Amino acid sequence: MSDRKFLYMDKDRTRLRDAIKKRRYRAIGKLKLSEKSKKARAIRMREYNRRPEVLEKQRIYRMVKAAIKSGALVKSPCECGATNVHAHHDDYSRPLDVRWLCPRCHAIAHGRSPRYGMPQYEHAIQ
Repeated sequence: MSDRKFLYMDKDRTRLRDAIKKRRYRAIGKLKLSEKSKKARAIRMREYNRRPEVLEKQRIYRMVKAAIKSGALVKSPCECGATNVHAHHDDYSRPLDVRWLCPRCHAIAHGRSPRYGMPQYEHAIQ
């Protein structure tokens, strides 16, 4: 009786060991794919960040951040009353002329929200 028990335990151990090996190989395969996709994404982002219009926007963002830090620009609440605000540029040729919009109104201003036509957020659409 005890010999049979050990025989079953050995079979269970080998099954368990095989299952663990399969999981490891699958995980390694996924890891390799994700590393490839990470490298591809990094290359795409590097190419994107080298575009002149993107470099100009980044320069303007840094200007706004420096102006806030120095006190030249002061954050004000959004027109809807929210205090957590983002700087929104209607025209990038005037870098320090910003509208302070909450994240929801900022998304609406860029046309990314399903609440686009709601009257309480009409101030974001201009």
